[in-house]
Amino acid sequence: MRVLGSSIVIISLSLGCDPSPAPVDSGIDAGSSEEIDAFVAPIDAGRDGGPPPPPEATGVFPDHRRTALDWDRADEGTPVSAADVDLATDRVIDLLTRTDWMDLIADRAHGWPESDPEGRYWYATWWSGVTVEKRGGAITYVHSADGADNNGLRTAQLLEGACYAWRTWGDPRDRQLVRRLARGLSSWAYAMRRSEDDAERGLLGRAAYPISIEDTEREISIDYDLDRPGEPGPPSFYVHLAGNPFWGDLYVKNVRSKDDMGHLMRAVALIDSCVGTLEDDEAEADLVEMRRLYQEWAQRVEHDGLRIASLDTSGEIYQPEGDLAEYFGGGIECAAAYAIPLLSRFDTLGYTCRNPGLGPVPDPTSGVPSGALQILRTHHEAAAALALASGRDETARDLLEGLASRLDGIMDANDAGPLPDNARAGDVVQLVLESAAVGVPLTSREVRFLHAQLAIAADGYDTSGAAWHVRDPAVPDGDYAFEPGGPGVDVKDLALFLGLCSAQWVSPSGREVIDCERIRASVRP
Repeated sequence: MRVLGSSIVIISLSLGCDPSPAPVDSGIDAGSSEEIDAFVAPIDAGRDGGPPPPPEATGVFPDHRRTALDWDRADEGTPVSAADVDLATDRVIDLLTRTDWMDLIADRAHGWPESDPEGRYWYATWWSGVTVEKRGGAITYVHSADGADNNGLRTAQLLEGACYAWRTWGDPRDRQLVRRLARGLSSWAYAMRRSEDDAERGLLGRAAYPISIEDTEREISIDYDLDRPGEPGPPSFYVHLAGNPFWGDLYVKNVRSKDDMGHLMRAVALIDSCVGTLEDDEAEADLVEMRRLYQEWAQRVEHDGLRIASLDTSGEIYQPEGDLAEYFGGGIECAAAYAIPLLSRFDTLGYTCRNPGLGPVPDPTSGVPSGALQILRTHHEAAAALALASGRDETARDLLEGLASRLDGIMDANDAGPLPDNARAGDVVQLVLESAAVGVPLTSREVRFLHAQLAIAADGYDTSGAAWHVRDPAVPDGDYAFEPGGPGVDVKDLALFLGLCSAQWVSPSGREVIDCERIRASVRP
């Protein structure tokens, strides 16, 4: 594992989400040598003095609590009235209805269709680099030649939201969306298989492009032609796998980065709210398989010293250069040093980090790009969720307190106003909702922030445009945005509000954001 000195150049945090200026010394203390040495990266697990090998990856987590930790966090801010809660509830229901959220996501998420007559592995993810084309009334999702990046940070919260919708209304359509998206997470592992007998495990592709195909059941064509092969360029390149056992002739974008791995590991843990509830053996098996594949990924990353391996353009295993696929386990990325072994072996290997999960980087810290802080935030959320799913309640409590400290810092900045560019309001909405989902009791100050963003969304979402209604016969032929949206709350995060009522680890001592009885009694939009 790479050990850092007493300070770190912030280029190590300037990853795929944001371009970065020339590196500058941030002055951030990366952690004491004692703290860094406390985490033993198990390169060559089982060596003399090292930890034992991790258990066989099964996708089944140990016995653990399915309820919130007992914690009553002191309130901050002006208390929220019942009228405020009612108005926020109205706005959540209205936004889900106006956007037709569940059906929009089910319609646009794609990858490989269930209707394939050859029965190849079907799945759905959310994409960048896609245009919705309507020609003669027919709809095609056309993928751009530069391909998609970081689809994990787009798909993870959709999987969580679909799970929460299923738990809220019990509609079979939402259960099927859970299944399609869970298989989508699995697809990135299956895309890296070079042959039927490929023994390598724990690899994840960035994006994968099989042959173009028509989904006859959903009446959608998926055009992957421009990515077979696409336009290569740093940080990722196209790998041609002619014998992939799942889709045959396949082009894969390599070099999975850590930008979206916090999101993905968090979803692997938070799907726990739906495990055992789906009333369908095949759907349950899909969740177990998805978890197993990500456990294999974590075991490989742990074994490789917190580095993310990939395939090079000739299809051989290699370790990408630079920070994109390497974690700094001591100090600055301490949340990842919790999350990865928790997913690999359900144990932190004795690692501790001052202000667990937050480490030496308060949130928001001047000089750290927004995308870099998102990496820290999402790995922190993932670590807390994985600690709960692994039965590590004491570790989970420490991490939750770190998340509360992170929220306090951002709310202090918001009170001083305006929020800095590295604490974008939409990112903070996601952080607050995900923190609540893992059991941080929300304060009145955080609830008021969510209510303010819901107000902006309620006033600013204009869903009358054609991009929202491409299937309507009245919408003319043309090119439309794959992901329409609005201000205040990212469209992909809207269903996370349902988690306040259905995520299993939500604390009952948090201040009320929406009226959950009304949400559960409402009709699925």
